[in-house]
Amino acid sequence: MPSSPIGRFAPSPTGPMHLGNAFVALLSWLWAKSQQGRWLLRIEDLDGQRCKPEYTNLLLEDLRFLGLSWDEEPLLQSQRHNLYAQALSRLQTQGHCFECHCSRKDMALSLAPHTGESSPSCTGHCSPSPHKKTSLRFRCTSTEMRLDKLHFEDAVLGTQHLNLHTYPPNFVLYRDGQYSYQLAVVVDDAAQGVTQVLRGADLADSTFRQMQLQQALGLAAPTYAHVPCLEDSRGQRLAKRGGALSVQSLRARGMTGPQLVGLLAKLAGMGEGLPSSPQNLLPHFCLEHLKTLRPRLDESML
Repeated sequence: MPSSPIGRFAPSPTGPMHLGNAFVALLSWLWAKSQQGRWLLRIEDLDGQRCKPEYTNLLLEDLRFLGLSWDEEPLLQSQRHNLYAQALSRLQTQGHCFECHCSRKDMALSLAPHTGESSPSCTGHCSPSPHKKTSLRFRCTSTEMRLDKLHFEDAVLGTQHLNLHTYPPNFVLYRDGQYSYQLAVVVDDAAQGVTQVLRGADLADSTFRQMQLQQALGLAAPTYAHVPCLEDSRGQRLAKRGGALSVQSLRARGMTGPQLVGLLAKLAGMGEGLPSSPQNLLPHFCLEHLKTLRPRLDESML
């Protein structure tokens, strides 16, 4: 008999949780629970400068406010450096790592302006310098991981193929004493037994990097579902950097948890926006309905 699915929500505590995060959290919870599965909470607090304990506490409060409960104690990435170090050591032993001495300025100059690549590659011409810090980058050494053959079946977006014109041939694993998001996510998903990952469509490209690490480390890949990102009335993706409306601010304005859940459900194509609990939405949840969705939040809806 197959085991129950395990989903997860993995926010970074760099500020109050905005409505785009809440939208993904609710859908992730519904996907796991609609299959009688488990839902885990992981706090991705690797960035010690930007991640704050007070934001972690606020995240927990906001999730409880929404009526979302998790099935294990929340996992903190800041307490798992030893596991990331072990994985990095394995990759080094297998020849999947190389030292890079490019500065961020060097890499920015190496980018073609039309690529839109947010994670540039090593220039290939860097050399050690006392004024530049060393980072470790991943490289593909196996013919089994040919980039032109890399693809995955997304539960919402369908078959996804790698765009070699915009994809960096190498990416950072360790820099300035900090393990990368890509490495930590792969290690933790495997350690927690995560079988399905629902997240915003803006993270779809990260899946290809994580697949390469999973193959190199001999780890199974979860099923992925990248859902449309919540947008504002102008069609811009809601994000912390853009000052997106937070759950905390709506709580302060007097909105109740069921009211906010009802609003998020309406944006996901479930119902007319009436107050609801997450449990009451379970019979109406369907990934298929998310394939043509373009959720847009207008201030008047609040």
